[in-house]
Amino acid sequence: MIVVWLLIILCFICASSGFIYIVISKKTIHQIASEYCIPHGTIIATDLNTPSAPLFSQSEPLCGKPDYIIKTKQAIFPAEVKTGNHLKTNHHHVMQLIAYCHLVEETYHQTVPYGLLIYHDTKSQFQIPYSPQAKKELKTTINHMRTLLETQDINAVTLSQKNCDHCSMSTHCQWQEYY
Repeated sequence: MIVVWLLIILCFICASSGFIYIVISKKTIHQIASEYCIPHGTIIATDLNTPSAPLFSQSEPLCGKPDYIIKTKQAIFPAEVKTGNHLKTNHHHVMQLIAYCHLVEETYHQTVPYGLLIYHDTKSQFQIPYSPQAKKELKTTINHMRTLLETQDINAVTLSQKNCDHCSMSTHCQWQEYY
């Protein structure tokens, strides 16, 4: 059951990244970083131009692949690039970024103060604090998702053919049968 749960979480986390990967796969990491106004620092990992290995949490049933992991003199943090005409943050994008903050903090054993959410089409950037409140909301969300999976409450899960088509985990997903 835990494997299925992890795969579902990956579907939610990875659903929107496939489109971006297809569009920019021919650009270099630094071209993309420049285009998205990624802060200067060392790009430790990226999932935009070539697939990277997922990060796995030891404390939560969670894994994922941020678009960038950046290390500056002041901090290490994930950056997530989204498409669409967004002038303000979407809650599910913020939660995805907070999950990435958790994964980066556990993987690199360093405090992650924030994550960077970038909306490519509007050139908007939002620094999302990885605060105690954000950590609590992540835990609550994971517990809620666990309950949905355990009860098989399909009506509570927002399914989207568009997202499923671009999800790297769609071939493993139990919800795929609904399309």
